[in-house]
Amino acid sequence: MRIIADLHIHSRFSYACSREMEAERLAWWAKRKGITLLGTGDFTHPIYLTYLQQHLAPAEDGLFRLRAGEREVRFLLTVEV
Repeated sequence: MRIIADLHIHSRFSYACSREMEAERLAWWAKRKGITLLGTGDFTHPIYLTYLQQHLAPAEDGLFRLRAGEREVRFLLTVEV
């Protein structure tokens, strides 16, 4: 299996990021660019964590997929130290 990943993506809750930086939109763009794994940063933000719990479902170990819509792209929860 070939994995093409972008593991450094911020959410809309990070300073100076677009309001469109949500899982559905990220997956839409990832599919068009051939990316199969996205690291979705800022998951420790309480509002974003709630959003992720509502919109993502478990996939393979440690990975998530959208509950609805584009289900091929996987998400990995990430933070920046």
